[in-house]
Amino acid sequence: MKSYTYTGVDIFKVFAAMGVVAIHSGAGVFNTMGRLGVPFFATISGVFFFKKYLNLKQNEKTNYLISYLKRIFYLYLIWQIIYIPMVIKEIYEKEGDWVTFMWRFIFPGYGYTYSGKFIAGTNGWGVSWYLIGLLMGLPLFCLLIKYVKSNYIIGIICLLLEIGYICSSGYHFVTNFFMWGILTFLRLFIYLFIGYIISQNLHKINSFPLTTVILITLILVILFLSENFVVYKFSGNLVSEELVTTVPTSIAITILALKINPKWHWTVFARNYSTFLYTSQIIYLHILNHLMIPSIINGYFKFFITIILSFITFGIYILILRKFKYRWLYYMV
Repeated sequence: MKSYTYTGVDIFKVFAAMGVVAIHSGAGVFNTMGRLGVPFFATISGVFFFKKYLNLKQNEKTNYLISYLKRIFYLYLIWQIIYIPMVIKEIYEKEGDWVTFMWRFIFPGYGYTYSGKFIAGTNGWGVSWYLIGLLMGLPLFCLLIKYVKSNYIIGIICLLLEIGYICSSGYHFVTNFFMWGILTFLRLFIYLFIGYIISQNLHKINSFPLTTVILITLILVILFLSENFVVYKFSGNLVSEELVTTVPTSIAITILALKINPKWHWTVFARNYSTFLYTSQIIYLHILNHLMIPSIINGYFKFFITIILSFITFGIYILILRKFKYRWLYYMV
């Protein structure tokens, strides 16, 4: 848990995690803004991973990549153990064959039962698709930059993937493209590429005027919300995984997060809480959905209650960590 000077990034991570909670709680406009959460996480992860990775020797790069992936895998594994009760529930309610069940376990971000019911995977926590996506996507992207020496060619590959996602997600109502892999590792490639490029140009970003970055970010956020509104009016879909403005808005937010660095002593707390909130949210939402009548429970209510409960639970986690110092507890965030 080493600290670094980019304190603004940790603050933005908390808001990004809250945005993801807004998606799953259905909290209105927060829901729409929440679609920028995972792109931000993926981009900023790419920035700091490649910031170190690119300055290492080849054998050191391999060791660093393995170490990084082990950290993500342990995080995924511990939370997967916590979600075992929900996995058992999925097994009990299983529709279809075991091959389909395991496919949705490995790619938990999307899936349909035979009856047409949309589910978020069979591993109990659909948000884990992002961790699985990093585990698969990051080593593949590292191979890509190793053997394809041109950033332009890599950029074109990632851009073509993104165009495919825009056509099959946000503008599916126009193209009727088959929606495959929206929540898999391939979707992360464009954001890992952006992080890769930013990591090589951090010195240039430091020279950008902060007021200009804020202004550009605000304009792009407005355009992002406007595009979502237009898509909603024509398709009835309030939120889309990928739109034309998703990538540029994510870039602007990432640069803004790198530029804003307040002197704040709670940066490690914020960083760890953002991870805890992201991984634990499904537990609280599951409880709320079963304790309350779905027809009367409000999305904003679920959103705020989930934030409050997660914060209280995280405080308890910190107390337990300080008292017992079990090694495995450190991998929960």
